[in-house]
Amino acid sequence: MAKELSFLSELKATGHGEVWDHTTDRNKFRQFGWRCTTNETAYSNDTLIGNWNEQRFDIHRMFQRQPIPSSYAHYFETTYVAGHGPKKPKKIPASLRSIQGREPTAYPGHQPELDSPVIKSQYNSFITTSREAYRPPNELRNRQLYSAKQVDNINTSQ
Repeated sequence: MAKELSFLSELKATGHGEVWDHTTDRNKFRQFGWRCTTNETAYSNDTLIGNWNEQRFDIHRMFQRQPIPSSYAHYFETTYVAGHGPKKPKKIPASLRSIQGREPTAYPGHQPELDSPVIKSQYNSFITTSREAYRPPNELRNRQLYSAKQVDNINTSQ
């Protein structure tokens, strides 16, 4: 069986200078970026896609150690950094330094550890109707006994 050669009118190149053709479908699927990524090119939260804001301000990311500045960093300084000053080093907020464990959350992305004490006191003061209607079982039993005694007292006094 003879090997089938396909007709090529031109070879194309990507913006990165990679020459590609579609002689076979296998070549197309091996092309870089055709519905595939590598670990180096996969989107990260630096790309600002999806829930990047929650991931960027996640507590686990805040506690990651920052790389030590290189002695060669000044060679790669941009004009922006030269004009506006270097980035301020990220510091862990004082409220997070003494965290013993995670606080209960209202929804999956909620991080109550990052809320200020003023905001915490505000949303912890809210009481839902079901929470307001709830009474501990001991209190309910006492209330039922008290109301039964009152009914008996009313019936005996009449």
